[in-house]
Amino acid sequence: MNIENYFMNLPIELINKIINYTDVLTFRYGKYINRIPKKDERYKMLSLIPKPIRVGCSKVVLKLINYSYDEPCGYLVEYVFSDDIKATTKFVKRITDCFDMEAYVEKSSVKYIYDIYSGWTTIVYYSM
Repeated sequence: MNIENYFMNLPIELINKIINYTDVLTFRYGKYINRIPKKDERYKMLSLIPKPIRVGCSKVVLKLINYSYDEPCGYLVEYVFSDDIKATTKFVKRITDCFDMEAYVEKSSVKYIYDIYSGWTTIVYYSM
């Protein structure tokens, strides 16, 4: 029996594990897709994109802070999933206190709600 016949009879689960190990293709959602190798420069650029932070079971925070300035500033985007979906976008400046703890001063904020027409509507609070 030659080696080609031996590999033709391998189960599909084992073939998927071998392909995932090669770091070129991956098997997801019932189909094979290309994967960027970890030595590629594009992979380094993708690793710089901030990952969302999960806070509890119904809140996700995304920090988009530019640390290259003397006073780092950027946006905090908070998503709250409860009966409805709300998003808050805050422009903040990063400050450090005497204990070198990271804190943010809010400069502006806009709140949105996901409406029934699949769009984001600004929440406006009125006072009389």
